[in-house]
Amino acid sequence: MSASRRPRIGTRAHVSSASASSSSSSSSTGVCHRCRVSLSPPFASALHSRITRAGGRRCDVVAYRPATLELGTNSVHGTTRMPLVIFAAPLLATAMAAGNDILAMSTLTPPPSPSDPSASRYCVTLSKLAERGYVVVALDVWPAVIAPPPLWRVPALYEATRALVACARAGALQDASSGEPLPFHRECDIFVAGHSLGGAAAVCCGRTTAGVSAVVALHPTRCDPFCPPRPRHVPCPMLYVTGGSDWLVRAEVSRSMMTADDVEVHLVHAGHADMLGVTASADGAHIDQAARDAIVTARAKGSSRSQASPSPELYAALVDEYVRAYQS
Repeated sequence: MSASRRPRIGTRAHVSSASASSSSSSSSTGVCHRCRVSLSPPFASALHSRITRAGGRRCDVVAYRPATLELGTNSVHGTTRMPLVIFAAPLLATAMAAGNDILAMSTLTPPPSPSDPSASRYCVTLSKLAERGYVVVALDVWPAVIAPPPLWRVPALYEATRALVACARAGALQDASSGEPLPFHRECDIFVAGHSLGGAAAVCCGRTTAGVSAVVALHPTRCDPFCPPRPRHVPCPMLYVTGGSDWLVRAEVSRSMMTADDVEVHLVHAGHADMLGVTASADGAHIDQAARDAIVTARAKGSSRSQASPSPELYAALVDEYVRAYQS
């Protein structure tokens, strides 16, 4: 969808290189603070009901935000108004089931092999996105039975994502350690993103859930027939990111879900799991320009092809560049 940019209120929160204090329930890496997220009891019960009906057992939620905030003109009632990104990350539970703690997992060394469950490196990409001035809430759903077929997770992730949108609107998301609300406001823009199975869940959520400002689906698998068909409530801008070297979910599969209003950025050299890699030492300005060029062309022509080298920074820049046009 080609949409004109709307001016944002105030400026993005300034991020300092200072680190926040860490505890057993929260940690800080670089300029990003991570914490487990808890929900107020009524919303926790509603979330549990939704995912159990969809075949899940429990939902794990982790938040990423800039570690140090400098209040600016977005300040409302003493806290910075930052946009919220709800991200369906369908490897978190897999990694935790293998004995890896979401908060303690190393983000600096690659896994022994791509098939290792500890290969979940969403934390790098999500940290990079948080550093750009977002509160990022990542979620995954645990299975109700051992080793189920992976595609069951699309409806479970979808139901969990929809539930978290409602929680955000009600201000029901908080730091599990401190009990403090996450630093965004009910009136802030809520964006939904996801990767692979989570990308399919994000598409389902955007098409059926009111109050979502835009969706970014990264290498999404098909969301149907795993999610029940429902009418699209309101038009929701959607960006699909596909990869020329993605042999797990081919670009044609992702494109088959697109409508005439959706846009695509095709990363020629990207494989399915490139966003799960460790951070690369690359020129930030070059990455930002590559993302900007790709999004501008996609908005104008419906799709674009980028030769940029895939990295967590590039994926974070693409999400940022696309959704910022839809911030109030």
